[in-house]
Amino acid sequence: MTVPIRTALVALGLVGLLAFPALAEAQTRDVAGNRAAAQVLFEAGRAAMSEKNYEKACAKFEESQRLDPAPGTLLNLGNCEERIGRVASAWERYRGAITELAAGDNRHDFAQYKITELKDKVPHLTVTLREGAPKNTQVWRNDTPISGSLNVELPLNPGKYSIVVEAPGFKTQLVAVELALGERKTIQVGPGEKLPPGSNQTSGAAGRGRGADGDGLSQTTWGYVVGGVGVAGLGTALAMGTVAWVKKGEAADNCDPNATDSTKNKACSEANTAGKTAATAADIASILGGVALGVGAYLVLTDTDDAVALEAGNFRHYSGIRFRGVF
Repeated sequence: MTVPIRTALVALGLVGLLAFPALAEAQTRDVAGNRAAAQVLFEAGRAAMSEKNYEKACAKFEESQRLDPAPGTLLNLGNCEERIGRVASAWERYRGAITELAAGDNRHDFAQYKITELKDKVPHLTVTLREGAPKNTQVWRNDTPISGSLNVELPLNPGKYSIVVEAPGFKTQLVAVELALGERKTIQVGPGEKLPPGSNQTSGAAGRGRGADGDGLSQTTWGYVVGGVGVAGLGTALAMGTVAWVKKGEAADNCDPNATDSTKNKACSEANTAGKTAATAADIASILGGVALGVGAYLVLTDTDDAVALEAGNFRHYSGIRFRGVF
């Protein structure tokens, strides 16, 4: 069967809408499974809270929220983080609640109260680069690059932090900082003394989070690479879906149970086989492409400076906040 160009273009459009049933079905199963697992984890978190095992409770709530975001989970998570002194994280959870809770929800007042209560307890740190520091100076807070957030007052949880400053041709400088509850601190940093010509200092901080040798691809780069593979996979699924559709048409033209023409029967069999093979390939490519695209997006979106990771009833979806913030 010869397929006109206009018909083929229509087919491509239809395939774009209908070529991924297997992926959609798999995603539906995953969502249902995630919700069930998230509910079990939420209940485990509540049980750990009642036992005052807050570290365990926070871990359960966080995993539950990852699997199936729900306002109640985040409210409980914020409350849990507050109990272990992570006031900046808890404060951000409550702030997220305000944007997630429906108008008139009685938990809105609770979240606003907690925001106000914690606001003055959250420490803030501003890191500035001293005058004369090289333009290519890199600054890290613990293992988090912060060169892009210099001169900005950032909310942080109370505790000790290491500020690492590096620049080619200079010694690495390490500055220890400790933030107390409610403290606002500004520090000025720069690399250490200039190295003698010809000396070769191995970068210590620049490789953190990027592989042991510091020369590997960044998380964002890997995200784009994996995402590109995903796009290619979905493109393959689209192409194979089109082939399957064309072969289905050929089979319809040649398949006749009452026909005695062996040539037509052979064409019917070949078209059916090719169509089934193409359809299977399209399903597999769509699933793999969708997964790769999702992983790539996750790697890009989570490659941030310092992501911060609310007791509010026993319900996940109707007793309680969604959040994802960056410090």
